[in-house]
Amino acid sequence: MVRGGDQGVDVTFEHGAPRRFGLVIGADGLHSTVRRLTFGDESQFRRYIGGYLSVFTVPDHLGMHGRMLIYNRPGKVAAMYPVHQTGQARAGFLFRRAEEFDYDHRDLEQQKRLLRESYAGEQWQVPRLPAELDSTPDFYFDSISQILMGHLVKGAGQSGRRRRLLPRSGGRWRHHGRGRRWVCPHVTAGSG
Repeated sequence: MVRGGDQGVDVTFEHGAPRRFGLVIGADGLHSTVRRLTFGDESQFRRYIGGYLSVFTVPDHLGMHGRMLIYNRPGKVAAMYPVHQTGQARAGFLFRRAEEFDYDHRDLEQQKRLLRESYAGEQWQVPRLPAELDSTPDFYFDSISQILMGHLVKGAGQSGRRRRLLPRSGGRWRHHGRGRRWVCPHVTAGSG
């Protein structure tokens, strides 16, 4: 649970003692638990923009040696690229779909089925790649969506206006006009 107050943000953890923080930043993805606990269900913020993306590890059975291979047709892309020093490759799928799938984003078997169905009948290496889904050690599948929020701050100090923060020298935050998100590229880029 996340609750903001005048003295900070109280956070209750699933596996740990409750704590108070001066600031909580949710950077946990499209289906953010922090956003849901703070602002409510994602359906009020997420806008589907017409496609899906999937990536997973496969054996490099083509011996690509630094080459990326792509199968492309209108509305669908399948690609393979080697992962250096592992002997493996990644398969990537990107496809357009007018209607959003009705699926559980936590149900991996359902996601794998949707990917297989979406690429059934395709050519090139495409029939082989979804066959690797049962043995892949990792798998990602999700809609291409956008999160739109009127405000990104809740609790003490909230102005209600949309603001964008950019770092000054040293990576410190500062207000920089109107915008749609809170941004600190210095932190986001992993340099600090």
